[in-house]
Amino acid sequence: MTTWRLFVLSSCLVLAVATTCSKKQAAAPAQDSGAAAAVKVDAGPPPVVGMDDPFARINGDAAKSLKAGYKAMQAKKYDEARAAFAAVVSAAPDYSPARMQEIKAATLGGHVTDVPALWKDLLARDFVAFAGRLDKPKELAPLRAGPEWARIKALEAGIKPAYAADLGKGLFFIARGRDLVVKTAADRTAKLELNQELFQVDLGSKRYRRLSETEGRVFAYSVAPERKAISFLVVASVADPAGPAPQFFEPSVGAIDLATLETAGPVRLGPAGTRAAEVVMGWSGQGDPVWIVRGPGGGPAGDETSYALDATRTAAVAVSVSGIIPTHRTTATPSWVMTSSLPAEQISLSEDRRSLQIADEDRTLRATRALDPATVRFAPAGRRLVYAGAFDECNPPTVRGKPDKNELYLWERGKKAAARVATAPSAFRLDWADDDRLVYQAGAAKQSRIHVLEVATKTDTVLKPRAAALIGFDAVVCPGASPEGEEDYGDEDSDRE
Repeated sequence: MTTWRLFVLSSCLVLAVATTCSKKQAAAPAQDSGAAAAVKVDAGPPPVVGMDDPFARINGDAAKSLKAGYKAMQAKKYDEARAAFAAVVSAAPDYSPARMQEIKAATLGGHVTDVPALWKDLLARDFVAFAGRLDKPKELAPLRAGPEWARIKALEAGIKPAYAADLGKGLFFIARGRDLVVKTAADRTAKLELNQELFQVDLGSKRYRRLSETEGRVFAYSVAPERKAISFLVVASVADPAGPAPQFFEPSVGAIDLATLETAGPVRLGPAGTRAAEVVMGWSGQGDPVWIVRGPGGGPAGDETSYALDATRTAAVAVSVSGIIPTHRTTATPSWVMTSSLPAEQISLSEDRRSLQIADEDRTLRATRALDPATVRFAPAGRRLVYAGAFDECNPPTVRGKPDKNELYLWERGKKAAARVATAPSAFRLDWADDDRLVYQAGAAKQSRIHVLEVATKTDTVLKPRAAALIGFDAVVCPGASPEGEEDYGDEDSDRE
């Protein structure tokens, strides 16, 4: 082989190797996607999820630090802003907005290596509200382009299942962050600032988890059989608020899988302009959410239209037959919210609703006022019975010009008399957490609180939100009333005898 031929052959081999390497190098970026990189990152052990007190008010030095932090951010003094927000977090660890601002200040101040740890602490406390919030802001582009981004996304993926774990075992409720605001408009509608979201609390650890992020518009919810899912109603406006029959204007709905946190919606019920005198949230025999619009939204008064999610779970479509099961329903109007339950076979209510007959005990429990059938509930084992009087927050009974107090009673098998649990100007929404713990809502409007009563020890614990409702607040807009705000009905009393 001549020297020239050897040179040509060697050159071809070099070119072939170079071409091959070049092709491999060009293919590498396609394989190194953000998702693939995130999977390879060790996110560490799952964190302790939830919050001790997401409803704590910011005041005093913490409020001053919060104000200073926002002022420093506007002046682009990012290190100063971060220190101020960190002071807020130190004083109120569950005040999520301060944690988010601390992350932004750290990023803009060039301390991106600190962000993953800060992000993990925030998501563990308030995953639903903040997951994905770093993905789009333009000012955070350097963070997304840096090496820390893979770890940040791995943290999101790892915290989500931890946050969703055992959600169905807790207590659900709606909590307000601020007072209700109702603003009337010229088109005979009222804009609602409900300022409320859906939460869960673990009654053992006393830690709270937010389940919805709807800009504070959750109105009510319904829990599926076996507590596998939860559906919720979102409301921003009410039509004809001062009329005899206010209606939801363009209501929306959504559903949350309590095992995975996957959320469908909110999606609008019906076409644009839909009005609903009532919205029923229920479930099909297969466990799928079903919503019924009654009244003006379904046509002439008294008509109704049923809706379910379409195959993509991105829209609510009308269905000819709802297939809704008779239990686990929540019915909501602008004036009241109520759950339905089948009455126990051994209990009958008198025609005037002032007494309960317990057939298998041959016992009659009498009351001084008409009773609310929705409050008559046996504990799971059937040993304890709770019930309360009927109470309309839009038209409360009065004594000397002040709302009269309703009464909540507890009766146990083998005892002759029932015990008064509490008195308050309240409809007393309630449920049993188990055989020994009664959960009840007492008070109205901004005075509404949720109690957990340990029946055996008579220990009554009030949950931390200042205004909370078990299934939804009553009397948001009352028929024939000027929707200007909420009445303050005063305090409640407890009488455990």
